[in-house]
Order: sequence, then C-alpha cells, then structure tokens
Amino acid sequence: MNLSQYSSIRGENECNSFLLKAFPMRYYSADSFYGFLIAAAVFNLATCPFTVALNALIMVAVKTKRRLQTHPNILLACLALTDLMVGLVVQPLHTAMTIFLLQGKDANEFCDIHFAFTISFAIFIFLTASHLILLSGERYLAIKHTFKHSTVVTQGRLMISSALVWITAPLYFIGTSYLTVARFAYHAALIFSIVSFQVLVHKEARRHEKMILSLQVSVEARAKLRKEKKALKLTTVIITKTFVCFFLPSISVVIAFRLFRDQFSPDFEILVGYLCRLLVISSSVFNPVIYTVRKREFRVACIELLIRKRLQDA
Repeated sequence: MNLSQYSSIRGENECNSFLLKAFPMRYYSADSFYGFLIAAAVFNLATCPFTVALNALIMVAVKTKRRLQTHPNILLACLALTDLMVGLVVQPLHTAMTIFLLQGKDANEFCDIHFAFTISFAIFIFLTASHLILLSGERYLAIKHTFKHSTVVTQGRLMISSALVWITAPLYFIGTSYLTVARFAYHAALIFSIVSFQVLVHKEARRHEKMILSLQVSVEARAKLRKEKKALKLTTVIITKTFVCFFLPSISVVIAFRLFRDQFSPDFEILVGYLCRLLVISSSVFNPVIYTVRKREFRVACIELLIRKRLQDA
C-alpha cells in the first residue's frame, strides 16, 4: 500500500469516526425504503429553486421597501437569509446523499458529502433556533416596553445580533461535536427560552387588552399596542410552525431512540430519522409562504417586485 492510499483510508476512517461520535447517522440498504428516497429526492429538487427564490424575494422586499423595515420584519429577513442558505447548501447536499443511497453506495463512499451535510445541517438548526429566540425576545420587549422599545431596540442592534449568531454558529458546531452534553443543554435552553418568551408575551398582551377595554390608555397608545399585537401574531405563527411541526418531532424521535433503542429495527430508525431531517429542511420553503399569506404588506411588496407595479396598482 503506497502513501496516498494509506492517507486516503486514514482520512475516511477519521471522517467516519468523527461523524459517528458527533452526529450519529447510520445508513443501510436502500431497498427497504427505495420509494421514499425517490420521493425525497424529487421533493428536494422541486422545492430547492423555490426555497432560494422566495426567501431572496422576502429579503429584497424588506431591503427596498421602507414601509416593511419594521423590527420584526428585519428579523424575518434575517431568518430568510438562513432559509436561503438552506436552499443553496443544505438541500443540494441532502439531494446528493439521497442519490448516492439510491445507487446503493455506502456512507463510507460519500464521506465528504456526508461530512459537509452534517456541518451545514447542524449550523442551520442553530441559526434558525437562534433567530427564533431573537424574534421572541424582540416581541417581548415590544409588548412589555411598548414606548421604550423603539429607542432600546434599533435596526442596527438587530443586525448586529443576527451577525453575532452567524459568527457563533461554527463555535456551536465545534463545541457540540465533542461535548454531547452541550448539545442537549443548548436544546433544553432553546426550548425553555422560546416557551418562556411566548408565555410572557401573551400574558402581557392580555394585560394590554384589558387596559384597552377599560379605556385606561390614550388613543395613540391604543393604536400602537394593537400594531404590536398584530406583529406578534405572525411571529407566533412562525415560531409555532417551526417548533411544533419540525423541531419537536425531531427532538422526540431522538429521545425515543435513546430510551427504546432495542425496540426499533435499523430500517425503521433510518427511515424516521431521514424523514425528520427532511421535515426540518422543508421549513425553509414554507416560511416565506407564511409571511405572504399572513401579512398583506409582504404580498403587496412581492407583487410590486415581481410585476414591477406601483404600490397603488399592486
């Protein structure tokens, strides 16, 4: 065996060892779930262009339309950037892995793609979850401190917060790769933070409703409170959809496999795990659809950009 062959085998072994230690992901024969893999590949190929285009459209709309440059919309644009990168990086890698599995190749034969997908998927989870926390925190401050909010929370500070999330993403991956406890601690902190913010925000919103009904606030304050509550509804829909429909099933599956590992067949484990990852990835194409369906300002801005109409015509 020459030096190049030895280095190649050593590199593959190190890659597989790292992946199994950091993010266990086993692959078996594709025969037992061949149809599902074909459906997953078709889904990724079909939705990938829409993921990129729709999220880019949301970002351009917030960037070019001054009326959309509110604090929650800026954070939604930052979340759209994360979803855009899913369409550019995560989905193509996931599709490539699916195609290799359909060809009957083992994980050892596409270790580099497996490694790239593992890194990008873990970072995507971190970025999405962190932006959900930013959205929840911003809405809490907007509802709790309605009149001080505009001076404390500025567009510049929101952009800096989003940039810090992107900077710390590689550190998160490195830390959780070698410390499994850190990964579970982060997930626990994530769930606790989002749930806590949502409970506090809705309690404060109910208090504001009672104040409005009792006419204890001025007309100006009443209008501002109602505006903040309207923005809260979209944020709540995004967080609920992402958390309940995508992250919660993944976390539940991981816990179930850890506790009852001997009761599941290997094929069932890989099928459910693959489905959960596909669900998480698919959230990136649904987010911009929810923005436009739930918020008229986004619909009008997208129409303006797509058919180049003026605001009145759109």
